[in-house]
Amino acid sequence: MDRTGGGKQLYSIQALRGLAAFLVVFAHSIEHGPGHATNAVMLTARFGVDIFFVISGLVVLLAAGPGQFAPIDFMKRRLWRVAPLYWATTLFVALTAIIVPKIFLTTTFDLRYLVNSLLFIPDARPGSLDWRPLFKLGWTLNYEMFFYGLIALTFWCRSLVLRGQILVTTLVGLMIYAAFVPARSFSAFYASYNLLPFIAGVALAMLVPQRIAKLPKSTRVVGLVIAIAATVAFYQTPFPDTKLLRGHILMGAAAFMIVAGALSLEYKIRGVAWFKWCGDVSYSLYLTHMFVIGAGWAVLKRLEIGGSSVAGYVAIACMIATALVVADLTYRFVERPLLRAIGRRQKAAALPAEAPAIST
Repeated sequence: MDRTGGGKQLYSIQALRGLAAFLVVFAHSIEHGPGHATNAVMLTARFGVDIFFVISGLVVLLAAGPGQFAPIDFMKRRLWRVAPLYWATTLFVALTAIIVPKIFLTTTFDLRYLVNSLLFIPDARPGSLDWRPLFKLGWTLNYEMFFYGLIALTFWCRSLVLRGQILVTTLVGLMIYAAFVPARSFSAFYASYNLLPFIAGVALAMLVPQRIAKLPKSTRVVGLVIAIAATVAFYQTPFPDTKLLRGHILMGAAAFMIVAGALSLEYKIRGVAWFKWCGDVSYSLYLTHMFVIGAGWAVLKRLEIGGSSVAGYVAIACMIATALVVADLTYRFVERPLLRAIGRRQKAAALPAEAPAIST
């Protein structure tokens, strides 16, 4: 659940997290069909991730709060929130790679690679230059955990603005350093332009969401127009450019404006249960959807059904619907019990000065 440091829930961000996850699922459901990895489809998946990163920069900084906090407790909460479901999906992939390796195109089992994946340590797939973990979607979580670690190091800060300034300076420094490190290396993973959306999210947190939500209607309309224009401009970008600085700037700017626009609508959508559900299931949706899509396309290939046929379009829609159902069940029976356990532990520890945990 997304909350500010003061405990106020942000329904706009809940809704946007759901939208970002849906963008990834929608793109992957098409992209993984034969011959369907078009530029627009690949941009959509990447854009969804960038929106996620902006949201993380915003809400995790707000969750750290305006004053000092206990860094170990902060990291325990973040790890407890993110790791269990990721570990479960990673171990499932590892077990499958051992038992039926032929169903994978590139994924192979290696013990060191598995351990590093579970520990959120970037590592190249054995025999390749692919620096994604064993469960490939986990590359985003490596950045998330790195960002959490940076925030934990600012535990001593007495104000949110100072904490944000230190984070921005550190992240910008790493982006500058990216020009001097060897490509596809451990250093290059973190000294990366992928940090730009986190900077955008931190900047939004420093602006204070409540102020954005109270902007005049005319200002919100102008912001909406800019967000649309930035998004349209981003979709004119060739996908390879998303790995370059200019592509990241355009993508990050569009994601920044979309998140800011969502915050400006907070008072309009506050309390809408459907938006809360979108945010609740978004993490489960992100981590489980590829199992549904992979199985779906395996069946379609056996049936010789292409994605461009009517039957293919119906099948893609069914895959997306199934992914939503699986995500809802995973949230209800895995994530929510874990979140309740976290809540009980926090009450038992009696840490009233710390911000409530949030999900990203």
